[in-house]
Amino acid sequence: MNSQESRKDFLLWHFSKAGKFNPNNKSFQVWQQHSHPIELNTNNKLLRCLNYIHYNPVEAGIVLSPEEYLYSSAANYAGLPDRLIDVILVE
Repeated sequence: MNSQESRKDFLLWHFSKAGKFNPNNKSFQVWQQHSHPIELNTNNKLLRCLNYIHYNPVEAGIVLSPEEYLYSSAANYAGLPDRLIDVILVE
């Protein structure tokens, strides 16, 4: 670990504080431990989920449009040529 890292103490404090409130941990917690699965049993739910995933890089300020993100299937769904991987479109 880099001793010059300026965020080290802050991050250790933050992760230990979160870990103290969770009986599943001994000292630190970095990630949320809860998952809330949603059954994608309608086209509307599926499209909402795809849009959420595709727009994450836009919301993060990485790209201006979902199709620009290299590691996304958004370009495939927009009808653009395949990028990195083959995508089976869900219809």
